[in-house]
Amino acid sequence: MSDVKPVPRTAHLISLILASKGINDAPPATIHMLLDFANRYTHEVLSDSLVYSEYAGRNGYNGVELGDVEMAISVKANHQFSLAPPKEYLLELSQTLNSRPLPPLPESYGPRMPAPRHRLTAPNFSLI
Repeated sequence: MSDVKPVPRTAHLISLILASKGINDAPPATIHMLLDFANRYTHEVLSDSLVYSEYAGRNGYNGVELGDVEMAISVKANHQFSLAPPKEYLLELSQTLNSRPLPPLPESYGPRMPAPRHRLTAPNFSLI
């Protein structure tokens, strides 16, 4: 008998997408997280498109049109995802930040220790 567990078609497609990008050894938890994200995103887009179609006067699931789905995707893309700043801006920012010298270290850095006789590692007994 085979020990291979069946995986959902969408999970298999996600693993194929990762493999096409050169990620061949992704842990199963990664595929589950991406599968959850894809399902949640699809549900939210379709729910929003249903709201847009009802607002336009087309009731029910048969009233959802391509324009409603496109609007839901564009609204989600504009408000949920953010683009990374341009590389040139980050390079300029890093050069400005790295041009300042680091502050000098004080003579005694780190937490100040109590006197040796007050430390927990000091012997607390005396021999007679």
